[in-house]
Amino acid sequence: MISRRVFGGLMAVSLLVGMTLFAQHNDEWSRLDDESWAYAILENDPGQGVPNEENRARKGVLVSQGNLSATVMSSINSSQKALLRKLDNRAEERATADGAPASSSGFSTWISPYYRHTHRSGMEADGSVSKEDSGGSGFGLDIPFGNLVIGGAFDAGYTRSTYTYHETSMKNDSDYFGITMYADWAKDRLRVYGGLGFSYDEHDFTFEQKDYESRIMYKKSTDSSTYALTWALIGEYKVIDSAVYVTPYAGVRHAFIDSEDYKIGKVNFDSDTQNIFRFPLGVKVGRLFNFSGFTLRPQANLSVEPVVGDTKSNTKIHSRAVGTSETTKARMTDDFYYDASIGVTAGFYGIALTLAYDFHGSEHETEHGVSLTYNWRF
Repeated sequence: MISRRVFGGLMAVSLLVGMTLFAQHNDEWSRLDDESWAYAILENDPGQGVPNEENRARKGVLVSQGNLSATVMSSINSSQKALLRKLDNRAEERATADGAPASSSGFSTWISPYYRHTHRSGMEADGSVSKEDSGGSGFGLDIPFGNLVIGGAFDAGYTRSTYTYHETSMKNDSDYFGITMYADWAKDRLRVYGGLGFSYDEHDFTFEQKDYESRIMYKKSTDSSTYALTWALIGEYKVIDSAVYVTPYAGVRHAFIDSEDYKIGKVNFDSDTQNIFRFPLGVKVGRLFNFSGFTLRPQANLSVEPVVGDTKSNTKIHSRAVGTSETTKARMTDDFYYDASIGVTAGFYGIALTLAYDFHGSEHETEHGVSLTYNWRF
């Protein structure tokens, strides 16, 4: 005869197994095939008589395209910030305490690792949320010719991002690299600097949509690539008093972005090229302390940045299986940004080390970043 204790144990095990099987049964999803998903996205009457403008799954596909372009724009900004910070170090190295250019000779090499976290809310559409974690490093070499410094830089990094919009989600793993040629000219308190660059992003992303009421889902992985041609030109004039130096500046930055066409299942995505112009306007405030060969330079940088051009990504979505197409626009950058950074540079003869924190914000986007720049002149 089975004892009460054994019987109770068997009942508990049976109940646990039953609950597990019930949970597994209720967690099962029916997977939509490629052609059915194409019809659900591109048909005028997708599924159950829901008009296009009210079909959130369809809209999730359309607005997700802006997230890919926004990722590319973030990597471009990180690369340019690393280069501009290095140029600031080089400029201060070539200047005496009263702001007049000092003679400097020899090559200078530098490396600048950085990390950033970006959060966007409602950028592509109301209710959309995306998060990015990115890291990378830039390094370069330059040489002065009188008042002019000419150099080249290479940078590489990664971005891991997630995007959600109601039933739609996307995970994107991107790797990127860039090459930049730059020049920096200074005379007395006037300084003009800029560069020409090329960058390439490789995206591996997984797209997923779920209908929680009908327990139907669609999931697909694919890849795409994007390249960008960039240039920047910035001018500044240093004002110095007995306590601090103040340097107002203004400039223009341009990015030409071209994204490769790609497919998700039986749906094709063809993106137009984009031209984006940014106009940074700001002021740098700092103080240079000199201790017989050892220098310490804290600096703060405040700026605003209007943005014009193709701030929305234009994408044609079509499928041979359905026989229809749709052209849509999704915002990938805001029209106005504000930036703030604070850092400190410690130098000893030809060696300089800078630790900095950056904030980049707009109506729909916030970004926090840290960087460490090492510069060695020999």
